[in-house]
Amino acid sequence: MCNMVFKMVWGIGIDKMKEKKICSSTKAVKISQGIEWAKIKEDVEMKENVMTEEEKLNEISARVIQEESLCV
Repeated sequence: MCNMVFKMVWGIGIDKMKEKKICSSTKAVKISQGIEWAKIKEDVEMKENVMTEEEKLNEISARVIQEESLCV
């Protein structure tokens, strides 16, 4: 819902900038694409961090299992 509202406001803002000749259509597209690429990059980095956390948990689990087997 929030994403949809943002996109609508963004689109209206870009249209107003084009009407007032603040930026060309090409520049408006480049700005929008730049923001979209930044968002995609952020999403990828977040997923990489999650994977790293999963790997850490797997390593901790393996160590606990190893220590338990040594105690027996």
